[in-house]
Amino acid sequence: MRLLGRTFDGFEKATARQAAGFPLTASWVDLPDLEHTVLHTDALLDGTVDLALVVSDWLPALISRGAVRDLAPYLAASPPPDWPDGWSPSMRLLQTRGSRVYGLPYHDGPMMLLYRSDLFTDDEERAGFFERFRYPLAPPTTWDQFLDAARWFTRPGLYGTVLAGLPDGHNDVYDFLLQLWSRGGDLSSLAGPAGVSGLAFLRQLHAEGLVDPASLEWDSVASGEAFAAGGAALMVNWSGFAAMSTPDVVACSPVPDGVSLNIYWVLVMGAGCSDPERAYEYLRHVATPEMDLITSLEGANGVRLSTWRDPRVRALSSAYEVMEDVHRGVLSPPPVTAWPSVSEVLSAAIADVIRGRAEPRDALERAAAHIEQAGWLTPEI
Repeated sequence: MRLLGRTFDGFEKATARQAAGFPLTASWVDLPDLEHTVLHTDALLDGTVDLALVVSDWLPALISRGAVRDLAPYLAASPPPDWPDGWSPSMRLLQTRGSRVYGLPYHDGPMMLLYRSDLFTDDEERAGFFERFRYPLAPPTTWDQFLDAARWFTRPGLYGTVLAGLPDGHNDVYDFLLQLWSRGGDLSSLAGPAGVSGLAFLRQLHAEGLVDPASLEWDSVASGEAFAAGGAALMVNWSGFAAMSTPDVVACSPVPDGVSLNIYWVLVMGAGCSDPERAYEYLRHVATPEMDLITSLEGANGVRLSTWRDPRVRALSSAYEVMEDVHRGVLSPPPVTAWPSVSEVLSAAIADVIRGRAEPRDALERAAAHIEQAGWLTPEI
């Protein structure tokens, strides 16, 4: 069997252990190459790829193309242990259409606030912060507090925060969506006050020098690695990056203003898979408690409730202590087949603003007009 996924140390190490005893060849490619292969070629249809690890954003397009198999018959005949109640409802939502199930969750975020607890508890830092801002230093619960903390900690050798600025239609768009949603906006009012102020906020972080200028070319993995290496004091990013850092140095809490983003990675079976019974056997195997635990222990994020609650996993990252609570209030991009096109347009608008080529309102008005004219967000029946 041939499995295709994104290059990421956690994925590769976990799969190497989980695939022991299975006739499986795994190939790992960069995110743009993975997106191109699964969405714009027939690899999943013609049997070139039997199994793929894909981000949930792509599922509407894959389902619409008939590129992935419905796993419901296999799940009914031989479900993984504790299916479905062993997973949070939010981890089963995005791959489900009615009674059909188009994949099993493998790796999860969601987005959280990650911060250097050693800095936030330092007496000198706390005293200095209070003297400047006149309120106690603590993990920020609003974006205004986040901005204050980023300003305070920015100094030679340390940036206040981290952003993934690469215009790849992923983390740059997710950062904007968090700003849009937390300010009360949505995609139907893209160029409204919430969207404009949210995008202006992201530009401000760059304009004030609170993020490393190199981050304009960083994707999500590069941004997480920079934070884990001690390059910034706090960031909003995928909770899995906390596991890359020392647990007694990095802590996690909910995203400021209480809105988090739920995007996760799903193992799917290609429609052209030559041996679906064997492929499902592997999917079921990976979804067992023991194998899902390995996902977390090897540096990715397992998706079962049992994994989130396991003391060995909680010792790796404080993210797992708040994981279930965060999942009760997550939002996701709309399940439309054209979402990759929507995110591409949004990414271009964000890049124009962050790089000083356009004002937030102008860029978002152009993006909104493009998206509306194309009808990409029209609800699908």
